[in-house]
Amino acid sequence: LKLPWAQLASRQSACKMSPIASAMMMSSIAAAGTSAVALLGVQAVSGESPLAEGEIVFPADMDCSDRPDWDRFRRASVAHAARGWPDSPEEFGPGEHAELEQLFGTARRLVDQWLPMVCGNECRSTMDFRWGFVEEWGARCSDSANFDRYLITHYFRNRNITYQRREKSDLCHFGLITALVIVAQFSFQASVAQAQRYIYLAFSLLGDFFAFDWLDSSGWPVTALMLSANLRLMSQKLVKGEHAEFFREAMPGEVGPAALRWHSRWQGTSEHGKPSAERWDPSSPIEGEAPPRLVIWQTDGHTALAGEAKTILVRFADEIGVDTQFLGNSIADSTCGNYGLCPDPAMRDMISGLLMLYYDDTQPFESVAEAWVQALGPSLAKADAIMCGQPLYWCRFLMSLQKPCLMFAGLPVMWAVREEDQVAWGEDFMQLLTGSRHVVISESVFMAREMHWQFGMMQRKRGVTVEAPEAFSSALEQDRPTPWFWMQRNNGKLDVPCASLRTKNLQAHVCVCVCACMCVRAC
Repeated sequence: LKLPWAQLASRQSACKMSPIASAMMMSSIAAAGTSAVALLGVQAVSGESPLAEGEIVFPADMDCSDRPDWDRFRRASVAHAARGWPDSPEEFGPGEHAELEQLFGTARRLVDQWLPMVCGNECRSTMDFRWGFVEEWGARCSDSANFDRYLITHYFRNRNITYQRREKSDLCHFGLITALVIVAQFSFQASVAQAQRYIYLAFSLLGDFFAFDWLDSSGWPVTALMLSANLRLMSQKLVKGEHAEFFREAMPGEVGPAALRWHSRWQGTSEHGKPSAERWDPSSPIEGEAPPRLVIWQTDGHTALAGEAKTILVRFADEIGVDTQFLGNSIADSTCGNYGLCPDPAMRDMISGLLMLYYDDTQPFESVAEAWVQALGPSLAKADAIMCGQPLYWCRFLMSLQKPCLMFAGLPVMWAVREEDQVAWGEDFMQLLTGSRHVVISESVFMAREMHWQFGMMQRKRGVTVEAPEAFSSALEQDRPTPWFWMQRNNGKLDVPCASLRTKNLQAHVCVCVCACMCVRAC
């Protein structure tokens, strides 16, 4: 195998970046060292340890130190990264051509050997993906119920693919990621597209929703930030070291728990001022008294948030003091089964047909809502409350039933709302935020801040939502003024252009600065 610069010595990139000084230690290694101690690493803290002081030993499943071929490659890769990821011998130093040649050759050999665990056929599109690497982790995590519940379900059951149980092989997950990056680094001169293909394959090994992103605890020199930067920037050469670190932004949790705790506080949220029922004490129940019972009828287009709410409220029913039952009507066939929230086929078809009246036939909201109530009213008779997650808007079709609503926000409030209905839905949603019979919680701090910007009220975040059922028992209503953050009232009417403009931008998860400037006068 010949390195590209040996074959294409005459070709020079017109967009070449300045190389990193070889004396500078790779920042991702330093970052990996600290996080690895906290997460999965074991660090020597005294002279009595067989390790050198400060040395980190990573789990063998991560650094593959129990597989000699991978272990040698890891050490060579770490040394390569510590030199600044040189792209050519000129950056490396005189007489080091053979070492880079060997590193590239080893990386190519490992990619050729193990790529079938990632994709098959010619591996030219995502249709060729294979999930052998997930089966490999399944062999290493065979005693984990959660691995089966979440990852095997996500990658195999939801895709109607057979999960093949296998014995552990010599595949090194994070080693293969590193091999793909090194092959990509030395492929840029020959073909930027081919190099990006290797980057994409490496990024894919981080897993859906970054389920396998343990790079910082693996002992390997590649980071998820490095992969993400290279995938998005479409550079003419590998972005690494300080150039990749340039894109790092500190998240609130990285500076300690105080920031996230502040964002997750109860005081000042839309739920803080709402009265709650007296908590049922299971330790001293009145004779013959059963815990309060709450029946929630739910529907959505994706079951993740409803599944999370069901897990909290049902699994921890004893701690909460409320016996909660969910009547599942999620029409997300690929995920509703994960949480036991699928309706029967007739109900699913009925809900899908009602949605078609609004989205396909574009019938007026009022007539569609009437059809919803007539068709679904009987199934809601036994429910104490209605829940919507994604999208929130679907609960509006049933608001005339005057049932308390549990709204679990994970996507923009205006998602799946026709433009002509956005203002009216904004008013209805404000009633949900301020009404004491309803509960509105956010899936994340980001979602809470987005709704705060749009409606002027902060929502409670998930994770400590066990008080939610108690609010349903109260029939008290509070009348709060519409906050100026969201819309201006003129003689009881909305300033439609301003409100409409904002809701359009929120629908795309974008808060445009010019929009705020245009709304200053009205607000």
